[in-house]
Amino acid sequence: ASALLPLLRAEGVSLSAIASFKAGKPLSLPSGRVLDPSDFVLPATQRKLVILGDLSAAGRGMRKLAEGCDLLVHEATNAFLCVDAERLAANVLADTAHLASAVKAVGGQRAQSGP
Repeated sequence: ASALLPLLRAEGVSLSAIASFKAGKPLSLPSGRVLDPSDFVLPATQRKLVILGDLSAAGRGMRKLAEGCDLLVHEATNAFLCVDAERLAANVLADTAHLASAVKAVGGQRAQSGP
């Protein structure tokens, strides 16, 4: 795409033409040159992204959602940290162990912790 944009600008072609070009349709330039999408656009790939928030009520369904994902993001902010710290600590440990087990089950690795 980096080589395509300067070419389109130089020819005075609207950037809105990129949508049909990415869909595989050749693009005719005002100069008469015809651009073939296969020269500029890579084949599409499909990836599965799973974003999970509060897992306290997710149970084992989370494992099914994350199965086969390419990237799993787990937001783990706990807004109730000060309510009942002792009970919460036990729940967090249990939830963390469950999540780690599920991530391992789908072949995931811990990539990053924190914001």
